[in-house]
Amino acid sequence: VERLRQRLIAVPGVTAVDASTVTVATDPRQLADAALAAARRELDGLAVQFGEADTPLSDDLARATPAAMLAAIDSLVTAGEAAGLRVRVTTRGHNDETGSVAANRRVREQRARWLAERLAAERPALDITAAPDDADTSGRDERSATAHVDFAP
Repeated sequence: VERLRQRLIAVPGVTAVDASTVTVATDPRQLADAALAAARRELDGLAVQFGEADTPLSDDLARATPAAMLAAIDSLVTAGEAAGLRVRVTTRGHNDETGSVAANRRVREQRARWLAERLAAERPALDITAAPDDADTSGRDERSATAHVDFAP
């Protein structure tokens, strides 16, 4: 902490640093919890964006976003295993407000399946499933697919 404080003082314009409330986690469980929280935040911020139906907006995004998701999932798997937990990945499709209820349900299912298939192809040992569509309750009003990780003992 002191080394960091000294480095921050060296930044032009910084005249003082109060490190009195900085704590450093040393307990393995605290470190694992912090790693899980960081990886979850990273994964929650990622979504494959789609154009019409089940077609991703671009080939580059269709490759890059699942790759970034896999990196976050790998971090979650590592942290989960360190905590003695099993990992389950669920993909969900999302839609905007256009289209009928039936069409939107079909599109959400297609998007969730599209992502689940790509993630499973890269990590066949993981438990990856597309969520059954009962409704898009995520609050997302966008054409996308997302991945979520759950843990079990």
